[in-house]
Amino acid sequence: MKLTFIHVVDWLLKIIWFFQMIFAAVLIFSAVAIMADVSWMDIEKIKGFNISFTEINLGDVQMHDNQTHAVTLTNGSGRVHISGMDSRIVGFKIIGAFMELLVWMYVIYLLRRIFAKLKVGDYFIRSNGTTLRKIAISIIGISLFLNTFHYFISTYIYKHFSIEGVILKRTIELDTRTFLFGIMLFVIAQIFIKGAEIKEEQDLTI
Repeated sequence: MKLTFIHVVDWLLKIIWFFQMIFAAVLIFSAVAIMADVSWMDIEKIKGFNISFTEINLGDVQMHDNQTHAVTLTNGSGRVHISGMDSRIVGFKIIGAFMELLVWMYVIYLLRRIFAKLKVGDYFIRSNGTTLRKIAISIIGISLFLNTFHYFISTYIYKHFSIEGVILKRTIELDTRTFLFGIMLFVIAQIFIKGAEIKEEQDLTI
């Protein structure tokens, strides 16, 4: 039963790897098309940026009671599209997405290595623990990278654009769940490595 489960997960990892390769090809193709400034590609659609705002003043709005009220949105987030922006900004976004993709591809590669060993019965060995630790470090790293990347993007928007009626703000939004998952995985990997070392010592003693 365990062997069947391991094979199923291994196949799922292969499928995920395949789709990641397709996504990488799409990113590379998009980057080349943008650099070549092809006429058939509308890059305005991918120039959007996630922003956070302190306040958006919608002005006087007529409500269902047929009376006019001042309406304000506060403390939210959305996606802003600005036509005519420098295409280099899109390039930076693609670079960020490509770096994120490379890290996740590395994580899938490491998982496939672990499951390749599990399929042949190598379960409680030190190398599985060290591979798991690499996965944990990669997950922690990408969560910190994305947080830093989005902070610089929001800072760029905050400094260079002024939208009437909208008060933008710079944000630092750490993906807490991904970061804590990476920390938890790192702790498990350290325990696994220590346990494997103890097992190796016991085997040598016997």
